[in-house]
Amino acid sequence: MTNPSILEPEATSNSVGWRRLSPIALLYVLVNILKFAASNILYLLPALVVGWNTVIEYPHYLALAALLMLTLVSVYSVLTFRAYRYRVHQGHVEIRSGVLQKTALDLPYERIQNVRIVQPIYYRFTGHVCVELDTAGSSDQEAKLYALSKSYAEDLKAEILQKVALGADINVDAESTFADHSGEVIINQRSLFDLVLHGISSNRVWIMLGALSPFTDEIIDYLEAASSYLDLDLIAMLDPTKSSLVTVVVFFLSLALTVFLVLVSLSILGAIITFYGFTLSRDDERYIRRSGLLTKHEVTIKLSRLQQIVLKRDWLDMLLGRVNVKLLQSGSTNNSETAQSKNLLVPSVTPKEAFELSTDAWPENRLSGITYKRIGKGYMVSRLSMFSAVLSLISLLGFTLNNSNVAIFCLITLPLLALAIFIRWWRWGYAHDEQYLYVRKGFLGVDQCIVPLYKLQQTRWSQTVWQKSANVGQLKIVLASGRQTVPFVDKTEGIKILDDALHRVEDLKPNWM
Repeated sequence: MTNPSILEPEATSNSVGWRRLSPIALLYVLVNILKFAASNILYLLPALVVGWNTVIEYPHYLALAALLMLTLVSVYSVLTFRAYRYRVHQGHVEIRSGVLQKTALDLPYERIQNVRIVQPIYYRFTGHVCVELDTAGSSDQEAKLYALSKSYAEDLKAEILQKVALGADINVDAESTFADHSGEVIINQRSLFDLVLHGISSNRVWIMLGALSPFTDEIIDYLEAASSYLDLDLIAMLDPTKSSLVTVVVFFLSLALTVFLVLVSLSILGAIITFYGFTLSRDDERYIRRSGLLTKHEVTIKLSRLQQIVLKRDWLDMLLGRVNVKLLQSGSTNNSETAQSKNLLVPSVTPKEAFELSTDAWPENRLSGITYKRIGKGYMVSRLSMFSAVLSLISLLGFTLNNSNVAIFCLITLPLLALAIFIRWWRWGYAHDEQYLYVRKGFLGVDQCIVPLYKLQQTRWSQTVWQKSANVGQLKIVLASGRQTVPFVDKTEGIKILDDALHRVEDLKPNWM
């Protein structure tokens, strides 16, 4: 049968024909264009700063520019909507899109790694969803289908997953009903209290504090303006000759606590928006994660595609007795939003729940009872020698310039660096069995990684000149989800790990993708 042209009228429910999007898709297109504009607004800030006086003097120009921009965005959204066509046919998802640059995407079922169903808040009222199909390749080969009915999306997801699992010839309509969640078993849920703990312990707070550091002067100016409005003389309050030391200390502690509480509140809010209603289910050999407050996400991943399991604990997680479990797939080394969404994060679980999750995914792993071997003490010697040499040169430069403060700084810094290096060495450990490599590392927190040796793609054993004399070296294992490196491993142990892993890959020839 000859496939219809994309210029022909919209097809009926027959998946052989090309389809148009539902008109509600305009909202999705418009929101994405606005997101893109917002993410690039920083490039326009210099022009706005330079022309701010003109804008204030002639505000109607700003209104005219805003109206023109809104018109252009609206027209482009409509053209994008009209240019989009898709069809599901003969085991392929095909998409034709683009206004200024035409794009044709043909994605076979067998290349699909993840099927995600996303429901933005503006689709809640109409019952529409977006389907995102991820591959193990680049993000350019990933498909997004907008504004599908929820039932159609579920049927399409079920068909893709079923046909890929069976490995059979795919020549079935996407209208066939395969959606059957009767086999799903919930293995983990997160309560609101768990999400609050995750918001407190996550690194969002420190990222936001770092992001605020360039705006210190502006913040101080704002505080001065606010104090003037409230008729408070901050300079007099903080003058040691006019105020007691206790007053000054209490003021700065109160200010720091207020800023910290605001940032923690924002971090908690972000965790709730992202993970609200978190449910992790298992349906045979698939994990299904559902979460989201404003935008509901449903992510389905095949268990056989898991590349690594990471039990991550920052220092606050350790104080709160919590662990974040990451199930990593291929492509997780990319920092893009799409690549990160391929991973499955179970936030703020207890250590017992974390071990149960790792055992559910890989029953043969022995993480809960493993005994780690520490890396060689040469790690401390090499790092401390390097930093000592650098600090000695800085001290010598300070004496040359008659600046004793530099030498004092180096004397204070060296023991702190030595302590940090010792803690890092103390945390670092490794172990292995017939199937897995276990790596523990961290500084203030602790990460434990489970690496299946039969899924490795590359191996490397390297030694420096003086490492050879100490009979140690660096072990590196590369997987599709990234790499694990363990320094200062005993040579006999490292070679044995690599040999066992390579023999296992050769014998099993596993379909690790």
